Amino acid sequence: MKHALFVVAGLVGLGVFGCSSQKDAGEEATDAPEVTSAGQLGGSDMAPGEYALTFDDGPGARTEELANWLGDRGIVAAFFINGKNAPGRESALAAIKARGHILANHTQNHEDMRNLVGGALYHAVADTDAIIAQYQPSGPWLLRAPYGAWDGRVSSELNGTEMRKYVGSIFWNVGGQLTATTGADWNCWSAGVAVDDCGQRYMNEMQTRGRGIVLMHDTHSATIDMTKMIVEHMGAEHFVSILRAPQVASAVGGDTGGATPPPPPAAGCGDLTYKGFCEKNKLTWCDNGVKKTFECTTNNKVCNLVDANEGHDCVERAPCGNVDYRGACDGSVLSWCDETGALRSQDCGARGRRCALQNEATGYNCLQ
Repeated sequence: MKHALFVVAGLVGLGVFGCSSQKDAGEEATDAPEVTSAGQLGGSDMAPGEYALTFDDGPGARTEELANWLGDRGIVAAFFINGKNAPGRESALAAIKARGHILANHTQNHEDMRNLVGGALYHAVADTDAIIAQYQPSGPWLLRAPYGAWDGRVSSELNGTEMRKYVGSIFWNVGGQLTATTGADWNCWSAGVAVDDCGQRYMNEMQTRGRGIVLMHDTHSATIDMTKMIVEHMGAEHFVSILRAPQVASAVGGDTGGATPPPPPAAGCGDLTYKGFCEKNKLTWCDNGVKKTFECTTNNKVCNLVDANEGHDCVERAPCGNVDYRGACDGSVLSWCDETGALRSQDCGARGRRCALQNEATGYNCLQ
């Protein structure tokens, strides 16, 4: 609540990524920087030790929290949204822009674009474009094809419409496949891989690649926790705007470096910060030097402390009783409330682990 051009010739026959693939998703289709190259735009030619964080499929329940947390650390991320998920989460979109991040297009309904033609293909991009333009009227205009599924016919057809303003498709070289040494967040969570374990696999892959565009999905609560863990381990200085990727910068028309996140709140709020405080269900916080208040009951929410980093916010009434996303331990059994409001549990002992507090922000997890 706290508030160019398409690649003219796409990669024909590109496998489906971001969900399941036999190809090594750590390699983009081409390293050629030209907008008119036959492949997608990637990050293998970024400066050593630089990584661009990108999040697909949102906005999700904790996207606003993530945007604020990254913004506090001066990190510019790109959020490739699905338009269908925007209604009801307008505050998350506003927070993405307020904290200096980039709103990007991941189509309206996350369909394989290679299966769409004519008006259906056009609206897959244009309907989400209409949402993005409300918050980011001057661009940049970045597109990522769902599943990484992109070809020359899709590119050519979109180039015949006003959606030709988009640069894309944007690919990735970290986070596309779950193996013993590489991570893919959606697959980690479906396979029961713990947050710290999945995060370590991401960091292993980043170290191996040495640079690149990192794929994650902000619709998963565990991904928010994992992102925080990765940044805290590696240091915020390693994470840069996707506009620092030469292939993307060249397509956009020059490396702008991305929007710089606003500075911490200036004088004008006294000792009040963005973390705010609750007075019953009234939330009060500082937004870029301006004191703001909001009655959480307006949206049928309650004012509460989210965590030590995020501070106070309007949150959903607990759907899982006394258990929230940070979880709880009952002996070796870990229980937590997932992003859908479902109470979930797993026996850490059955995996040779113990249930314990990982840290105050992440909460409880199965640890070694």
